[in-house]
Amino acid sequence: MVDAPISHPAEDGDEATFLLDHLDEVAGRAESVVSADATTIGGDPLTEMIAIVARCHDFGKATTWFQEYVIDERDTSKRTNHSLFGAYLGYYVLDRLGYDSEDCLAALVALAKHHGRLPDVEEYVEDISRFENKSEASNERQRVVIEQVGNVDDHRRTFARSFVADATDGNGSWDEFVERIEDEEDSLFDTVFEHVSMFALGSDRSAPSDEFYELLLQLWSGLILADKTVAAGIEDDHLAASDPDARTLSEYIADLGGDADEDSKADALDTLRDEARKDVLDGVDQFRDSDASIATLTLPTGMGKTLTGLNAALALRNEGERVVYALPFTSVIDQVADELTDVFDTDARDDLLTIHHHLAETVTKLGDPDDDPDGHARLAEMVAESWRSGMTLTTFVQLFESLVGPSNTQSMKLPALYDSVIVLDEPQALPMEW
Repeated sequence: MVDAPISHPAEDGDEATFLLDHLDEVAGRAESVVSADATTIGGDPLTEMIAIVARCHDFGKATTWFQEYVIDERDTSKRTNHSLFGAYLGYYVLDRLGYDSEDCLAALVALAKHHGRLPDVEEYVEDISRFENKSEASNERQRVVIEQVGNVDDHRRTFARSFVADATDGNGSWDEFVERIEDEEDSLFDTVFEHVSMFALGSDRSAPSDEFYELLLQLWSGLILADKTVAAGIEDDHLAASDPDARTLSEYIADLGGDADEDSKADALDTLRDEARKDVLDGVDQFRDSDASIATLTLPTGMGKTLTGLNAALALRNEGERVVYALPFTSVIDQVADELTDVFDTDARDDLLTIHHHLAETVTKLGDPDDDPDGHARLAEMVAESWRSGMTLTTFVQLFESLVGPSNTQSMKLPALYDSVIVLDEPQALPMEW
């Protein structure tokens, strides 16, 4: 076994990844994919909190069991499952740094489920924290965490002490964390259980606020995107979007109907379309200066609603921000896709435009696919389905299912929505529940 714990084994000629290197890289990536303006429930910068969370997420890999597993001795016991260990460590670290109790609990759930999907929070946290019956059968997950913490304390104490002292900025210690995990009278499990038990009562500040689910989604999705893309070897620039040029669309629109006769009906219709677009763009300036976050655009059939709506979206976005254009049906998406690929001279497989629905080939080309065709295809799909392009054309289903109760993979697109301009075309087709 190597002296320093590793996170990922050597593959394809590359050296093994050291655990601390992986934690630091995921922390940096997670910090970069959330909004710089977002705050936690307690009012702290989300960028700082998610970096702390990400640094704790895989700490449980420091056990001898996981180290044996990762170098292919294949210990398949549950002691190699590391998420819950990292969840309790993250809760402890944030608590010692003075974070709001709901921030700490949201982090615990995000860390515990970063390889799965979000559970019912109250039921799940009760299951992983209740210690009324001390038998191993009814508290298996808690017992595993206790064994894992003891294992690191026995074999990696110096490593763990340095890590926790740094993570808590000297406000906590590994020895205290071990004591809080192992103490049957006043354990960290009891603290978490008492916290979540207040959810049902709703009698004081300990009950979850309206912002709890929002924070949980942001932590969970940001951590998943950062962890998966770092582990896959995806570079920072592969997650950056190309800025769609509004002038390109304006020039395209200006060329439409250029050959029409001066007195023809087509020319008259083009004049009406131009007037409508100018009115909409004037409205964009007013909208930007207002406190509103939702605007509507209503035009008769044949007035160029799609291009006008996209023109407004491009005018509204700031540099580096994305546009997500959602429609109800794949047949309509294909029509819009044909037009956008023509307007912007793209094959919709780059960082400018992504087409995402269940019938589309959703990929973003990364480098030379001939170097490793299978690996390239997997990464190209991961980036595209994370909506990292400047524009994404997608369905209502893809958008709304990712906002409410997303799967692990669906969550990876959520960080792309920060400060994005989202266009819902034909919103009357939205299901009532959405």
